[in-house]
Amino acid sequence: MMEAPTVTAVVLAYGPEPLIGDCVEALLASRDVSCDVVLVDNGGTDGRIEHFRTRERVTVVGHGTNLGFAGGCNLGARLATGDYLALVNGDAVIDPDCLSRLVAVVRRPEVGLAGASIRLYDQPDLLNSGGNTFHFRGFSWCGHINEPAADFPAEM
Repeated sequence: MMEAPTVTAVVLAYGPEPLIGDCVEALLASRDVSCDVVLVDNGGTDGRIEHFRTRERVTVVGHGTNLGFAGGCNLGARLATGDYLALVNGDAVIDPDCLSRLVAVVRRPEVGLAGASIRLYDQPDLLNSGGNTFHFRGFSWCGHINEPAADFPAEM
C-alpha cells in the first residue's frame, strides 16, 4: 500500500485568533494525507497559541513579534518537513478532504501551485473567494465573493 503524502501546514497567529484551535484541529484531522502544523506566533494576543506548545504534530515558533505575512510564512516554511507545503490562514477551518484534493492537483506535472475556494464561515454555501483576480499592476481582490459555491466547478 502506498504511503499517504505528507503535508506541513504553516499557520500564522496574529492578534486575537478565535478560530485558531478549530483551524489547527481541522488540519490535523485531514484525510488521506499525513499533516503536521507549524504554528507561527506572529503577534497572537489572546493566549490561544500556548495550548499547542505541547500538542503532538504541532510545532510552535516565534516569540510574538509580527514578521508580516511573508516573514511569518517564511519562518514556518523553513521548519517544514512534509513533501508539500500549505499556507493556511489562522481563521480558516478546512474540510477533511481539502489537503488531499490540493495534493492531487499539485502532483500533476503541469501544476506548480494550487489553491482552494474559500467559503464564508457562517454561510459555507457562499464563497469568500473563488480565486483572486489580479490586475496587471499588481492589485488583487477576492473573486466571486458572496456568490453560491455550487455555481463554480471544482477546478478552474
